[in-house]
Amino acid sequence: MIIGSVLRIKVGELVRFDHICQGSDLNGRIAVYIGEHYIHRDDGVTVRNHRVWCAGDRVPTIIDYNLLSYMRLLNPNELWNP
Repeated sequence: MIIGSVLRIKVGELVRFDHICQGSDLNGRIAVYIGEHYIHRDDGVTVRNHRVWCAGDRVPTIIDYNLLSYMRLLNPNELWNP
């Protein structure tokens, strides 16, 4: 998947969220990108979201495509030196 014009994230890759806004639970979180998640509404509209599973959470989080620009691939060295 191309996010913006440069970043390519594949299902299963580790990502880190940059600072989104004050009070966001996703600020600085590490997550696994699960992939696209479609919601098919009764009125025929299909909403294209994405899923991530944040470290320490019990269930995946559904995010809007606008949040993709705040994700970046995690450098393995960051796991030991956040």
